[in-house]
Amino acid sequence: MTNNNPTISVIIPVFDQEKFIAAAIQSILDQTFKDFEIIIANDGSTDSTTKEINKFSDNRIKVFSFKKNKGISNALNNCILNGKGKYISLLSANDTYHPEKLEKQVDFLERNVKIAAVFSLANIIDQKGMPFSEKDHVYFSMFNQPNKNRFEWLNYLFFHGNCICHSSMIIFP
Repeated sequence: MTNNNPTISVIIPVFDQEKFIAAAIQSILDQTFKDFEIIIANDGSTDSTTKEINKFSDNRIKVFSFKKNKGISNALNNCILNGKGKYISLLSANDTYHPEKLEKQVDFLERNVKIAAVFSLANIIDQKGMPFSEKDHVYFSMFNQPNKNRFEWLNYLFFHGNCICHSSMIIFP
């Protein structure tokens, strides 16, 4: 596929994440899988987020900037509406991807055409990029779940709450 119709649209809604946005973008650019576009909705950031985003000059990056903060739902919807990819991958502006994330997940989806979404375990890090070590904190083991079938996942999510790290998933819209 060409960049006009990439395999994946990586969408990043961002608001005031100057400390982290560059690492998030770089983690996408460093992927072993290269057929993607990055759709960023800069949701009225008041810090230096815009400056950090503008440090990148890659034609796969498309930035939509709002003058005022419209909220996460509007930013996500804007990204989804402007994405051209076969798949959508979400990335929080303060998260990063493992270098082989996109390659492994696209390969799985292409080999399993009846599956419309995949997600993975997550390595939780702190504000300094170090492994999260607060064992009593809910985030320490929240995303460390055994795989389940569709019914078991829906049942778990309904009765126990969300345990899926959205930055780890790719979906077929």
